[in-house]
Amino acid sequence: MGTVPDPLILDERFLAARVRGRGVSVLSSCSHAGVVNAALGALGAFGGEPIDVILGGYHLAGEGMEPRIEPTVHDLANRVRPRVVAPGHCTGWRAKAALAHAFAPGNYGPSVVGSLYALRAT
Repeated sequence: MGTVPDPLILDERFLAARVRGRGVSVLSSCSHAGVVNAALGALGAFGGEPIDVILGGYHLAGEGMEPRIEPTVHDLANRVRPRVVAPGHCTGWRAKAALAHAFAPGNYGPSVVGSLYALRAT
């Protein structure tokens, strides 16, 4: 399955940075345009360099967003392939459970207020 531009998504807010010894870290705000879109944007910006961690909101909470959970988890696992997913505030418990099922134990880090991560060089 390929990507198709959506004219209704004008932009997305995320920060991506190359971290020496780790790869690209993606810090998502709320991913209103989709966490997969943010991650694919980061992959494109860094020439396809692997994504290390995606930390932040995945915007999958609530009844209207729940149909997006399964395809999002699938695309993260099979297209983006981050080393670690760390979903936060607006991800929702159903999506967090699905992400934990796909990425835990070693590649899932729940993100809540006060979380502290120590990402060591590989």
